[in-house]
Amino acid sequence: MSPLALGESIPQDTAHAVSVSLPTWKSNIGYEEGEKWVVEKMATGYPRFFIHKSIQAFASDIVSAYGLTDQQAMLFPTPAAAQRCINFVTNAEPSYLQKINIVELALDMSKTLSPLLKKLSPTISVILLPKAAFPTAKQYWQHTGDGVSSRRAEFCHSLLRDGLLIPTNSAQISSEASPWAIRGPKRYQRAGNNGNPKDMGSYNYEESLESSRFLEERFGRNLDLAFVERAKSAIRRRIAGCLVQDMDSLPVMASNSRGLQNLHEDDVYLFPAGMNAIYNAHRALLCARGQMKSVNFGFPYVDTLKILQKFGPGCEFFGHASSADLDKFEELLRTGHRFLALFCEFPGNPLL
Repeated sequence: MSPLALGESIPQDTAHAVSVSLPTWKSNIGYEEGEKWVVEKMATGYPRFFIHKSIQAFASDIVSAYGLTDQQAMLFPTPAAAQRCINFVTNAEPSYLQKINIVELALDMSKTLSPLLKKLSPTISVILLPKAAFPTAKQYWQHTGDGVSSRRAEFCHSLLRDGLLIPTNSAQISSEASPWAIRGPKRYQRAGNNGNPKDMGSYNYEESLESSRFLEERFGRNLDLAFVERAKSAIRRRIAGCLVQDMDSLPVMASNSRGLQNLHEDDVYLFPAGMNAIYNAHRALLCARGQMKSVNFGFPYVDTLKILQKFGPGCEFFGHASSADLDKFEELLRTGHRFLALFCEFPGNPLL
């Protein structure tokens, strides 16, 4: 079996794949070093590192409609996530504060909408920021996992194109921005970089969407909205250690297999990505216990460490997890130092 071509999605022809083919050691090195012969061939990539092309296309249309020529857009599922990104960017460079604005997109309730769409009530929070600030915003996207998913972007983009998604905070939109208009294929041929080297001029939105829908439905990756709450409950119960086969009645969870007293599915909180769960756990601790340093013992995945270093007052990093590191950590505790939390990862980072 011949390897997939450089930059192809894994599995092949999968619109929302999170893996990409880097078939040689040289191509892996080229990717890590940002070499054009690799990154310009990438059709997709891991979502926190590669902004999906459907998200890029949506962002490009939003800038065309509501932004300025020197701006780029970054998309988030909630206003709170968007505001946290703005705080991250302006903490790094305060001068950007007056150059960033937010567009909140929500359903146009004056239109005739299906009951299901009303219940879903999709929203998108958009940050319009100077192109020079985009790399810093991209760091936030990578570290936290707070960015919008490609499926959500694809769905909301279709609503925007149909005139069903509108800005709810028009007072914050620049007077220089043009009104939304259907422009045809040229909307994906705008000059500029959306945070990834791949040129959006080669991205056929309609063709990609049609192919994606077929594959998603053919292989059962779509879930009827009627089953969403049951699916979430099943995931929570799996994590809590109590999953029953018959989810129709959703009986009250009385016990769990983890041996922890009073642990129930309501104690489990779901996040869209693993790193987003780590980020929000750290954020919750900062809110609950105040601004204190954390301790990272052992060599973690890179963004775990970045979260602890960049959000809050920092961390003590004991990367080798050696006996000497443990002695140093114990000495800090003996001399009165107190910390927000101890972060460890098991298994450890295989790159160590």
